[in-house]
Amino acid sequence: MMPTITVREGQTLADIAVQYLGDAARINEIADLNGILMTDELSIGQQLYIPEDVAIDKRYVKDTFIDYALIPASKSTGSVIEVNEDEGIGFWAIEDDFVVQ
Repeated sequence: MMPTITVREGQTLADIAVQYLGDAARINEIADLNGILMTDELSIGQQLYIPEDVAIDKRYVKDTFIDYALIPASKSTGSVIEVNEDEGIGFWAIEDDFVVQ
């Protein structure tokens, strides 16, 4: 039985290929297994089959994602980060905002 994974927010096939196979170049294999195109949009919660084999020289990449509980998600979710333009080194004053030692 082939393993399945659940797509998380912001994930692409490349993210999934890196996370589970250690190699983004394997997106075609995942696409083929699931009857989709490598450029198809993925849906949050979508179930995908992934190959079981991980190349020995790529296993460390996969293991790093597991060991540190990392979930790559490179697709923009449309969220906007607010930046306070009155912050940063251009607005800081020595002795008022930080002390030089």
